[in-house]
Amino acid sequence: MRKDSTATAVNNKNNNNNNNNNNNNNNRDGLITDVEEKKAFFKVINSFRCYGEYMQQNYWKPRAIKWDTLPKEQQECLPWYKSYLEEYRMCILQNAKFLNDVADHAIYSWGYHDEDNDDMEMQPSISDMEKTLSLFTQIVREWSEECKEERGISRKLILDALNSYKDKENTIILVPGCGLGRLIVDLVCEGYQVEGNEFTYHMLILLRYVLNSGLTINSIKIFPHIHTFSHFKTHLEQLKPTSIPDIDIYKSIMSDECKGAINSINTGSFIDLYGSNSNFIRYSDFYSIHPRITRAENTSSKNVIITQFFIDTGENILEYLESVSNCLVSGGYWINFGPLKYHFEDSYGAMDIYQKDVYSNGQEYNRHQNVPLRGLELSYDDIINVSCNGRFNFKLINSKFDILSTYGKNRNNLFNCAFWVMQKKR
Repeated sequence: MRKDSTATAVNNKNNNNNNNNNNNNNNRDGLITDVEEKKAFFKVINSFRCYGEYMQQNYWKPRAIKWDTLPKEQQECLPWYKSYLEEYRMCILQNAKFLNDVADHAIYSWGYHDEDNDDMEMQPSISDMEKTLSLFTQIVREWSEECKEERGISRKLILDALNSYKDKENTIILVPGCGLGRLIVDLVCEGYQVEGNEFTYHMLILLRYVLNSGLTINSIKIFPHIHTFSHFKTHLEQLKPTSIPDIDIYKSIMSDECKGAINSINTGSFIDLYGSNSNFIRYSDFYSIHPRITRAENTSSKNVIITQFFIDTGENILEYLESVSNCLVSGGYWINFGPLKYHFEDSYGAMDIYQKDVYSNGQEYNRHQNVPLRGLELSYDDIINVSCNGRFNFKLINSKFDILSTYGKNRNNLFNCAFWVMQKKR
């Protein structure tokens, strides 16, 4: 039982994958240099630091201006509104303090210094800022009592599906897109050996803070609902605080009763780390990993893969299916829960796709430029059919559809989810 894994729950494997290569080799192999990775890190850190200013400028200030321009007669209709605006601004400042604490912890735990950021001058984009705002929904979803019932919808289905594994301590589970780690912790507390995988620095930085900063029950108060103004019964609902986390994470994992362990949480795209070596399409933008070696290590290495609110996040779901099949052992299980709200369905973005033969000095071939990110949005039946009738070698064990679930108690996020269990044929 590897209890020491919780002390550094986020095991950044970048440091173990050829980072000692010189820059010429990194560029030749398509790897990302330390400088580029550092820039990506600090761009996210700066989005955390800029939260207070961004929120006041784009959310509070327009409403303050609107209020000041109302005729006196209309202002008298809303005698509470001015104090509401001030309370709203105080909520922004409280959230900003939380994110500053997260940023301080990240800089220290990654081994950087504030002076390193001064050299970067990386200004966050609007997209970076909106991702930062979305973290509040994510942390409420995963680590608040408020969302216990919401989490329970998928939790019961997943744990019931795992009942066939009696030897929990030798059952290795992979959770790609592990977010802020709640499913991982729950599985560890059930006695399983769990490996996580996460791609975005926004998630990774907050994940490391949640797992490794020694938070006690309800020790932090945030205001997660202030990023929208729609669908509230009263304006007080919008300003309602939420306390996190709802459990003492360290004590839960380190207790004598807990027989499971977090084996690692690996950074990079699911496809890069766990895909088949028959395909060298590159997806990671900011992680210095060598796909051939890492993929070979992960081939047929997991007993169970659990995808939760994940399979609709990529631009090519077939790559996800191939990666799931590749790293499962024969007879292993793929458990899925979540919607098909394809992240790139409305995107006008494009990317270059190519394959690379790493056995012949990194020669590229089959290059395609400006390939749309959208355009391969399969239905549930399509996914099941191609998984069971094609090259991916699965058989369907169980399925359930039309499961309604919110996400982070956000009224704007109501999803029609599906659940299934598939087994990789022996």
